[in-house]
Amino acid sequence: FKEPVLVSLLSVVFPTIRIWPDPVSAFVINALSHTLTIFGLEGSANYYKGVLEYVRSVSDDRQVVLTGHSLGGGLARIVAAIEHLPNVAFSPPGVAQSYYKFVYNEMSSSSELADAARLLHHESIAVLPENDPVPTVDTQVGLIQRIGCDVSAQAMQNSCHMLEGTISDLLRRCGDDRGRFVDSQFRFGLGDILRQTWDKSLEQKTSVLAGFGMFLIVVLLFVLPDKI
Repeated sequence: FKEPVLVSLLSVVFPTIRIWPDPVSAFVINALSHTLTIFGLEGSANYYKGVLEYVRSVSDDRQVVLTGHSLGGGLARIVAAIEHLPNVAFSPPGVAQSYYKFVYNEMSSSSELADAARLLHHESIAVLPENDPVPTVDTQVGLIQRIGCDVSAQAMQNSCHMLEGTISDLLRRCGDDRGRFVDSQFRFGLGDILRQTWDKSLEQKTSVLAGFGMFLIVVLLFVLPDKI
């Protein structure tokens, strides 16, 4: 999802980007993804395929509902749109602009591609805590349920994005019909998130470098014509 992040950053410098229709942004994001591939900076755009293959292997025998948190929630929504399945995502990024990049090679015709875009809004539920920055990436689709965040004072430390906080709020507000939980409280420490972020950056260093390279390419495309 680095391409929509880049588009959002560029919209600060070039505000007209904000009025692009989602299909236009989807086309641009797909083009940026292919540009990265040409320069050998491709990210892991195919990481959803493992989920897709597994869902296809079990969907004939079971009623499948996809779910996930953050990036996993975004992938759940994309796979669900491809396979026409319901999904529930927690704090996912939007997918209205990114889906084209993911599903382009899965569809045999433009009509199937258009159907997948429409299915993003069907049987799709997103639970979004307040003050969570991740859902502001891209454009959200489907039914959106907003919930509170008990640690909003630490929102700049990404506290409202933690799944533990979301679960705690849902348990406290909605209760547990099976009586497994009486109450729930969530506390947040910055040290834990810094350590997790550093470890994740090391694991995804290829994607981090690809995102930085893509940003430089786009900036040069806008700057160099004025210098020539």
